[in-house]
Amino acid sequence: MPQQGNAVFFSYAEPQPSSKTLHAGAPVIAGEKWIATKWLRERVFG
Repeated sequence: MPQQGNAVFFSYAEPQPSSKTLHAGAPVIAGEKWIATKWLRERVFG
C-alpha cells in the first residue's frame, strides 16, 4: 500500500528501456495525486 512520503525511482541502463521496466499511473479515484519528474542525464541534452 502506498504511503505518503514514499517515492519510486526508475533507472534505465539503456537509452530505450525494455518492456520489463515500463510503468504507468492509475487514475485517481479519490483525493489527489502529485507527481514530480527529475531527469538525470549523463551528457548535455540537445
